[in-house]
Amino acid sequence: MQKNKKYILLAAAMLIILGLSFMYKNRNSASNADVVSSVDDGGIVLFFGDTCPHCKELAKTLEEKKMAEKVKFSEKEVYRNAGNAKLLMEKAKKCGFKESEVGVPFLVAEDGKCYVGNPDVIKFFDDKVNENK
Repeated sequence: MQKNKKYILLAAAMLIILGLSFMYKNRNSASNADVVSSVDDGGIVLFFGDTCPHCKELAKTLEEKKMAEKVKFSEKEVYRNAGNAKLLMEKAKKCGFKESEVGVPFLVAEDGKCYVGNPDVIKFFDDKVNENK
């Protein structure tokens, strides 16, 4: 009887783990499809890492300049979202970046040009605001 309880508990634990992994996979699949459509529609996309100190510095600068009110762009986190990370690498390769040259912050402009690092990304946004004046 004791042996049967162990098998039942083990089977229940395995079913719970399988169920959770299935839910996690489906959640990421839906968000990855959303990522592809929003980047491929020609908009400006800023890739960032949620624990990246340079990204936090950039976010602060963009907030101070109220850039979100002046330029429409979307943001995609890459450290915790494998789909976004894969998409970043695909876009970077199209721009001629080697894998070793890719980091965040990384911006893909509506014309397909890529910018990496705070100085280039900030310059892109400043130039975008100035061309709209």
